Amino acid sequence: MKISEEELEEIKEKLSSYIQNNFPEDKKEDSLKKLGLMNPEELENFLEKNNILKQEECVFCLISSKKIPSCILEEDEENIVVLDINPLSEGNALVIPKSHGKIKESTLLLTQKIKEKIEKNLIPLEIKTEKSELFNHEIISLIPIYKNKDLKKERSSMEKLEIIKEKILKEDKKEEKITEKLLKEEQVKEEIEERLWLPKRIP
Repeated sequence: MKISEEELEEIKEKLSSYIQNNFPEDKKEDSLKKLGLMNPEELENFLEKNNILKQEECVFCLISSKKIPSCILEEDEENIVVLDINPLSEGNALVIPKSHGKIKESTLLLTQKIKEKIEKNLIPLEIKTEKSELFNHEIISLIPIYKNKDLKKERSSMEKLEIIKEKILKEDKKEEKITEKLLKEEQVKEEIEERLWLPKRIP
């Protein structure tokens, strides 16, 4: 497994989240410090030594299989959408095919769906759509662009990502409540009709 400089930074970002959530408390600080100083060869040895990445797995496979905790916006049978733990901007999302390899038609459809939600609820000037590949696993990044705000990678907390998730999906929750209300009203109506029902008189 050969790791390029470009891939190195991406892997370090994802693995820092893995370490935070899976390593013993007494090893977290030291592991994170060592991770930050690693070159590609040292990183490869680290992955093998800690059995984090199997030969058939990659960082995105770990995310899609939920071995690396993430803030999930949406998922279906073939894809998962998460908020980037190191976003370039608010709402920076990753659309990841669950199966290792190329982007599918379903990935593009889900990308468009999430893009529309971000546009509607976060109101950016535009959303950059970028395809990238790591360990031969293609993904799509959605990067909202805002007025007077530069793109800059910054570490985010899960709590902050959950707040952004609520903003992006607020319309979904509203629709769920309306549907739930209508179902309850229909149920009450049926109950009233049952109570008011009288048997027909037989002449």
